[in-house]
Amino acid sequence: MNRRPSALLLLAGLGAACLAAAADTPLLPPFPSAADIRAGEATAPAEAAPDGLRLPVRFEGSHDRVYWDIPLPARIPKAATAIQLLLSCSEAAPLRGLSLHLQSGNGWYNAEPAFTPGERQRLDLPRSRFRPEGNPGPWEKSRTLRLSAWKQAAGNTLLTLHAVSARTDAVALVRATHTTAPGEAAFAAALADRCARLLAKAAIPFAVIDDTLDTLDPYTLLLLPYAPTLPARQLDRLTRFLDRNGRLIVFYNASPQLAARLGLRPGTWQGAEPAQAWSALACDPSILPGAPARVPHVTTSIIPPFARPGTRARTVATWADDTGRVTDLPACLLTPHGAWFAHIPPLAYPSAATLLNALA
Repeated sequence: MNRRPSALLLLAGLGAACLAAAADTPLLPPFPSAADIRAGEATAPAEAAPDGLRLPVRFEGSHDRVYWDIPLPARIPKAATAIQLLLSCSEAAPLRGLSLHLQSGNGWYNAEPAFTPGERQRLDLPRSRFRPEGNPGPWEKSRTLRLSAWKQAAGNTLLTLHAVSARTDAVALVRATHTTAPGEAAFAAALADRCARLLAKAAIPFAVIDDTLDTLDPYTLLLLPYAPTLPARQLDRLTRFLDRNGRLIVFYNASPQLAARLGLRPGTWQGAEPAQAWSALACDPSILPGAPARVPHVTTSIIPPFARPGTRARTVATWADDTGRVTDLPACLLTPHGAWFAHIPPLAYPSAATLLNALA
């Protein structure tokens, strides 16, 4: 009996999780008048421009920061998961970095974006990156945005703020703590960062959430890069997430309860000598359209997943051994509820990004 049409339906179901991967709510423009924007001490006033708001940066004295307080005419949606800025910088040499504050109530939320100088650069700030200062009200009730430029060296440059928006993501990356990775929180954080780089390479917008899993309503797809210990509360929340048609992509996990909800069972741990390490994920594009033939991934440690009898789980990738020979050992299974990998997220190779796009 030909089972491939069913596998294609599984793919269509998982892909639906990301068809509307993010919704943007414009916050700026329209920009307030320059007169309504308060410039900080030793800061040149903002200037209206056809392409946005020009913010002259002049580091000529002893001050190490200039900033502008910009009123937000639009509300941040309660379910928003990130703030995005579209920004240009004419000369990066005087700048040490940027910071963004949101004022709500009697306090602020502060975040520092990774900044690459150039024309119309997009800066992404997940909600989880913002840290409270003072006694702020709810994050989504922020009404003022403060953009600060910090001094690296004396000199002048020009920032142009083209747009600010609030993003509501459908995809979330779960960063494990001691709760789901006891004794391995630092390792789990490193794997979350690795998975984040893979998502960025695949151009999939995402939020980062912690492993309390207490706010899953905005999301349709969760990625668990490393959560080897799932307490009853987390399992219950993931089960309820799946019950409302949410989907999971799980890496290197031995939870029989969670696997069962996906129609799988985790196999026993398998190891290999360093000289005989598994070398790649060998994908089957006939089952998973758009998947690459291979994804480099060297490991000596796997927990292969297997389909439970009577379920619609399908193997979409198996392991290649140290010689490159394709084995029948499962590397990734696809089910109506998500996907399950035998090891940690692969490095952000182009082929790995292609595989993630095929799954997501």
